[in-house]
Amino acid sequence: MSTLKISSTGLIKNHQSSASQLKKPLTESQSDDISLQIETVSGKLINPTNPNAEAISIHDIAWSLSRQPRFAGHTITQTPYNVAQHSVYVADLVLRILEDKQLYATFLSDISDVTDDHLFSIDTDEMKSLYLKALLHDGHEAYTGDIPSPIKRIPELTETLKLMEMKLDHAIRTKFELEELTASEKILIKYADKLAQAIEAYQF
Repeated sequence: MSTLKISSTGLIKNHQSSASQLKKPLTESQSDDISLQIETVSGKLINPTNPNAEAISIHDIAWSLSRQPRFAGHTITQTPYNVAQHSVYVADLVLRILEDKQLYATFLSDISDVTDDHLFSIDTDEMKSLYLKALLHDGHEAYTGDIPSPIKRIPELTETLKLMEMKLDHAIRTKFELEELTASEKILIKYADKLAQAIEAYQF
């Protein structure tokens, strides 16, 4: 899909192979235990440790993320800056980086794993797919809530939270028929995410 070359990991080819690479969460609840499931605004039930892709809804994701404040609500804006706004910002940054040669050059200089010195060569459909992947990069938070980074770094929680996010992200991509992220896409979206976080922290 892209002309970026990454020096580290290989690419995940499809949903079936990627699912087999996901580790079993440390705490996987039974699918029939309703007390351990999230009921969404549309009435669907989601087991966050073993999510069913068919129960994923874009309406639920958009509704939930638009009501969740970033930075645990500790922003100076009168109206809380929310995860949905952040998601749109990250997706827009991804496109800006790819379309602006100066921004792309900065990206290349900041990321040592990227060896190419030219823009992604992707068509319109691929660009739409990448935008949607970036837009949904925090989609799992519709079911876990926005957990502040310092809490995610607590050693006793880190692995469990990471595995749960991976399961949910995989279910979301499966639902919307998106390929798993390539190594280059992961780097680009993570870069845009951290750039957005720095700007948001300074501004808000």
